[in-house]
Amino acid sequence: GLHWRLYNWVVKVYAERLVRGVVSGRILTNSSWTAAQIYKIHRVIADVVYPPVDVEYFSRASRDDKREKIIVTISRFTVEKRLDRIVDVAARLRDYIFVLIGSTHEYSYKVLNEIERKIKEHHLDNVIVETSLPRTKVLEYLETARFYLHPETAEHFGIAVVEAMAAGLVPLVYRDGGAWHDIVSKVWDTLGYGSIEEVPEIIRRIDSDNSLYEKLRRRSTEISKIFSYENFKKNLLEKIEYVLKVKRIASSHRGS
Repeated sequence: GLHWRLYNWVVKVYAERLVRGVVSGRILTNSSWTAAQIYKIHRVIADVVYPPVDVEYFSRASRDDKREKIIVTISRFTVEKRLDRIVDVAARLRDYIFVLIGSTHEYSYKVLNEIERKIKEHHLDNVIVETSLPRTKVLEYLETARFYLHPETAEHFGIAVVEAMAAGLVPLVYRDGGAWHDIVSKVWDTLGYGSIEEVPEIIRRIDSDNSLYEKLRRRSTEISKIFSYENFKKNLLEKIEYVLKVKRIASSHRGS
């Protein structure tokens, strides 16, 4: 829409001025995918510091081995997330329960109405919609679910993806964005999809091989630890210490 084009133009103008002002400094970003976008626009190589995820809290659910045929999606109920497309997947996997969890805002009714319309159109009874759910309730769903399905959109990072992996779910994400390049691709190459229509086949293939499922589940939990708060602090401190070291050397160099 026009208002989004205007918004993006303002952001771009502001970002270009910002980069010119700090060209001699250091830029941090949240994923290699975002770093690539920064490079394409500004020709600046940014350092990546992954945001902290509370993997310790969500890993409580990873110990539960009684997994049911439940697929969880966690996302804001906004138009650009295209959450109604998840309902299309549910229509092709009627023996699975799909749980859509997310926060709402003033325009979420458009998304919720479209989800409800598709549920009625396909005559589905396997889709549960939960809005503004407390974290304890989210954890309860994650304790019993087998898969996490992220919407068909390129995320800059994807905190909900890591939370689900820490809880022991096998993730499926769109094959682009930080959620793919920095997170899920480290688990298994075929857990990314180019079109959400590919998802039913991927899930059927994994669920037909229990040893593969268990392997991916363990691998997901292990990879999630990369994004812990402790690693965030360690990585950020390393960046800061390096900057301070360079500045200290520069200030002591009499020839400069």
